[in-house]
Amino acid sequence: MSLGQFIFGSTVALAALVLDSDRILLGALVLLVAHSSYRFVKDVQRYRSRAKARILSATPRKVSFSDKSVIPGANNEDPSKRGSADIVKSDGGQDSPAPEVPAPEVLMPVDQESFEARREAYRRTLVVPGVTRLSDFDMRRQRLAENSLSELRTLINKEYGDDQAVLKFLTNTACYRFLRAREGNAEAAMRMIRTTVEWRRKNDMFNRKPECAVCMEQEPRAHAYFCMGTDVRDRAVMYSCSARAVDQKSVEAGMFHMVCEMEHFLNDDTGVAQIVWVVDFNGFKARHSNPELGRQSVTLFQQVYPERLGQLVLLDFPWLFSVFFKIVAPLIDPVTRSKITILRTPAEQEKYFEENWSPAMVSWIRQALRMPAGPGIYPESDTIRGRYWK
Repeated sequence: MSLGQFIFGSTVALAALVLDSDRILLGALVLLVAHSSYRFVKDVQRYRSRAKARILSATPRKVSFSDKSVIPGANNEDPSKRGSADIVKSDGGQDSPAPEVPAPEVLMPVDQESFEARREAYRRTLVVPGVTRLSDFDMRRQRLAENSLSELRTLINKEYGDDQAVLKFLTNTACYRFLRAREGNAEAAMRMIRTTVEWRRKNDMFNRKPECAVCMEQEPRAHAYFCMGTDVRDRAVMYSCSARAVDQKSVEAGMFHMVCEMEHFLNDDTGVAQIVWVVDFNGFKARHSNPELGRQSVTLFQQVYPERLGQLVLLDFPWLFSVFFKIVAPLIDPVTRSKITILRTPAEQEKYFEENWSPAMVSWIRQALRMPAGPGIYPESDTIRGRYWK
């Protein structure tokens, strides 16, 4: 496929999306096929260029950690242990120190002490869990919520006054979340609470924390959604990658697994009131695209987990999806749009990682982005791993 054909096909598909709502799924399929074909052609061209460069090179090529052809987790050297002391052969055949070459700024190790200091500074700005003085918009909605809390409490006691499990769940902090999501409207917040209570009763979540039966009893790595740790703002960082999931077909099972992970890690008492959902598009193919999964995820956060999604971070976001996102972004409400962060380049990714994550988390995600993405394949780590992994 030539670049011209690719652009033409993408334009036609986008036109179908805009002009004919009945052909949205067909247009999306065309976009995915065109994008996958384009990526395949570019990958072949890149591999050919690398092979040609190696053949023409007069000296052996020294592989560095910054080279994406290195696969961490096998027998490769730990990048944190590499340095200018590596020994190479000089022209005379004698061992000599490698020349002093400063590492790129983006690959400098994150300092644990500075990370803890930034986290402590953030904690001093807390008003309630998940709301800080750093955000004027959050403070505006928080004031609206505080003014309506008494009215909402009256509605809750009237409807659930005898249900201790529901009352235990609906703390003031939880009520603030529902009120902020509805701009302080107590009646609208109460409708959300009814939906949430009904959903939690249906899934028997008031008396126990749910567990993913598929991961516990069948395949521990069936679903690629787990907590990497907490970031500088005490938010649980949830990593997901469609290409790494062993079970890539069952939407319902995948959604329930997501619920299990959030119920396990979200805890207002410990200050972990929100999640950062990191979506890794490494290895993404057309078969990984499932509109139903996206629809159910949006419904989940909007109706039963309001104000729980602190940020959505997209890594290696496909170029074609970026174009489509720019088109639909003005149609997304400002609150949701402000939570979406697209990190396209390695420099953008490294800057975000180092500003928000601990050294262990940064090291793990660097390896994940540099290694092939396949079912059940992750960087080896004793601290960052799925709860069900053996």
